[in-house]
Order: sequence, then C-alpha cells, then structure tokens
Amino acid sequence: EGKDMDAYVFEIDGAPIKTDRLYKVWSKACYSAKTKHISLQQASRHSKASEIKEDFNRRALEEIRKQLGHTSLITGQKHYVVE
Repeated sequence: EGKDMDAYVFEIDGAPIKTDRLYKVWSKACYSAKTKHISLQQASRHSKASEIKEDFNRRALEEIRKQLGHTSLITGQKHYVVE
C-alpha cells in the first residue's frame, strides 16, 4: 500500500528478504532455468527492454493492419517482419 505500482517488493511472510537470501534465491532460479547467472538488476533491465520491444512490435503490427485494411493482426504477422 502506498507504493508505486511498478516498484518491486521482495517479502517472505511480510518481512523483507535480506540481500544475501535474495541473491541465493536468484542464483538458484538461474541454475534451475539453466541460464547464465546475471544480476537481478540486469535481469530486470532485460525484462523491461523485452517488454518495450514487444509493445513496439505489437503497435507496429496494429498500424500495418489498419493501413493495409487487414481484419486481423495474424495476417501481418504471417506476411510482414517488424524490426
């Protein structure tokens, strides 16, 4: 309550997770996912960048659909590459 909706809060049973515990949990998650370990901050940045790119691609396909008169975004996805 009272927090920015984009703020991340890490808690267990209402208590903040200590930094060393968060690092261990994150490291285990990376290991379990068989991915290279990167910092949680870097992962958050990658996640945001991916979100921005997906939003851009979605809006580009929507614009293609409108300007070319397609009824579905799927038509644009099948025939046009958005970069």
